[in-house]
Amino acid sequence: MKFLRVAQNLYRLKPGDTYYAIWNSHGQKQRKSLKTKNRQIANMELSKHLERLRGLDLNKRGVTFKQLSDDWRRLVLANRDLKPLARKDREQNLRALLRDWPTLATTAARDITPTDCERWRGKRLREISPQRLNNEIGTLRQIFDFAVEQGIVHQSSAAKLERVKVPRTQIAIPSRVEFGNIIEWLDRLKHCEAARMVELLGYTGLRLHEAACLQWEDIDFKRSAFVVTGGERGTKNRESRHVPLFPAFLGLLGRIPQVIGKSKILIYGSCRKTLAAACQALKLPSYTHHDFRHFFVSNAIEEGVDFKTIAAWVGHKDGGMLVASTYGHLRSEHSGVMAKRMDFTVYGQLPWATKTRPIQKTQ
Repeated sequence: MKFLRVAQNLYRLKPGDTYYAIWNSHGQKQRKSLKTKNRQIANMELSKHLERLRGLDLNKRGVTFKQLSDDWRRLVLANRDLKPLARKDREQNLRALLRDWPTLATTAARDITPTDCERWRGKRLREISPQRLNNEIGTLRQIFDFAVEQGIVHQSSAAKLERVKVPRTQIAIPSRVEFGNIIEWLDRLKHCEAARMVELLGYTGLRLHEAACLQWEDIDFKRSAFVVTGGERGTKNRESRHVPLFPAFLGLLGRIPQVIGKSKILIYGSCRKTLAAACQALKLPSYTHHDFRHFFVSNAIEEGVDFKTIAAWVGHKDGGMLVASTYGHLRSEHSGVMAKRMDFTVYGQLPWATKTRPIQKTQ
């Protein structure tokens, strides 16, 4: 392959005749395909590209990635409306980037190429889970997008990094018998608060944080409903929702004494260790708090509740699409069970149907 000079900064690749922009940056030649074989289009694309290059801040040509990421944390991350866990995750991703890419911190942001980013992605792909890698890729993209906005680079070196497909894990859903056995085991060993938490999660479908923040003031017995606020942190989508007061949940509330001066319904915010002990003693799968949310949804499906209504109850904003994609197989299984009840044949049960029909032979 050979590049033939056509005009200043404009070259044609032989063979192929594709036009390229070639220019000097920090004493090194850089090139970019203009993705055309038409001279007029190539001239226009070259002009646009050179204009973008002129927009770079020459005073920031030596900014290292560490300096860039510090500015991103101070100017972007600190001012974004993120939940504490989301902010903590971004910070963790950045620490992992600087730790597992040894030369990244001291390298000038302009000198980091897409090939460098692809090489880092390939290394991390063998070291961490797909979801964690996707999180780190997302953080790297945000930092380079910030660099483009600040005029440090003219295009993001991480823009074409592909996210990794995350395999769908099998959802663990306790059966009604297992759910009852867990509660009985907890009650028998005087773990009353843990038993109440498990019941509340299973009867309402709330997330753990939402359940832990639920207060007596949120319960409207007159209207037979309760409001989910998520406390100071709020719900996952930052919106409160009103949910019907389900019969099982109403029965649970009748068994929980209201302590004067205590506004929260549950005393503890987690029963992870106690729940793990119960599952181990009963030789059950290691169910988590979130599995009782699945328990609630699966039971709602089996009772014939539509996906859109379930989504509103559990706080999804997609009108039931996530519920359908996650739990659709449960509806199919339930549909098969219900189909067996559709046996209302009249043949053989009425006088005119008692005679045997002759078998017709086909030619």
